[in-house]
Amino acid sequence: MTRRQAIFIICVNAVISLLISLMVVFTLGRRPVHVPATSTPGVSERPTIIATPVPQLSATRTAIYVVQEGDTLSHIAEKFGVSIEDLMRINAISNPDLIYPGQELIIPSGELPQPTPTFTLPFQPPTPAFTPVTTQPPTPTPVPSPMVSKEGVYIETVLNVGKQGKEAIIIRSAAEKVKNLAGWRLYADNQSYVFPDFLLWPQGAVTLYTGQGKNNPAELYWGLDKPILHQVKKITLYNRDGQLVSSYQISAP
Repeated sequence: MTRRQAIFIICVNAVISLLISLMVVFTLGRRPVHVPATSTPGVSERPTIIATPVPQLSATRTAIYVVQEGDTLSHIAEKFGVSIEDLMRINAISNPDLIYPGQELIIPSGELPQPTPTFTLPFQPPTPAFTPVTTQPPTPTPVPSPMVSKEGVYIETVLNVGKQGKEAIIIRSAAEKVKNLAGWRLYADNQSYVFPDFLLWPQGAVTLYTGQGKNNPAELYWGLDKPILHQVKKITLYNRDGQLVSSYQISAP
C-alpha cells in the first residue's frame, strides 16, 4: 500500500466517525431525558391529597330557637313557617302543650323525611311460642240449702264442729214478725234441746252453743259437757206443735 492510499483510508474513516457522532448527538438532542427523582435525606415525602366531595348537611338542623316566656309551640311553628308536626317530630315532643322557657328547639327548614313504617296493615300479631293451657277452676263443694218452712225460721250453719266451748249452731229468722221460740225443740240425731222463752227478731239470728254458759239476748247454751256435732249427720228444728221447721245436713270434715 502506498502512502497516499493510507492517508486516503484514514481520512475516510475520520469522516465516517464524524458523521456517526453527529447522528448520535442529533438523535439524543430530540429525546426527553427522564431524570429519576431523588429524595432529600431527613425530609419525609408528603402524601398526595385527593379532594373528596363533602356531602350536603341535612336541612333539618339549620337553626336553634330558645323558648321564651309565653311562647307556644304553634306560635313558634308559625313564626318560622314550619308545621307543628315537623317541629314536634324533630324535637321528640309528644305533648304540644308541654314546653318550658329556656328549652332549645331545633327549627327544621324544608320538608322532613317521613318515617318508614316498620309493619304493614293489617297488622298480624306474632304467633305465640307456647300453647295456652286452660285451667279448669276447682269444683266448689256444694253447701246444703236450708229448708225454710212457713215459720220463716231456719238452721243457717254450724260453727267450730268438734271444738270444746266453741261448737255452735246458727238459727236465723226470715219472718216479718217476732218469733217466740219457747217450747221449740232442736234434735241432733238422738239428742234434743228445748228452747226457753226466747224472742227471735225479724231478720235476726241466735247462736246456740252446745257447751255450757249463760244465756243472753243473742246467745243460748245447750249445757253439754263435750262437743257432739262431729258425730252428728243431721240437725232438725221443730216448733212447739211438733211441726218440722228446718233441717240441716252436716258435711263430713
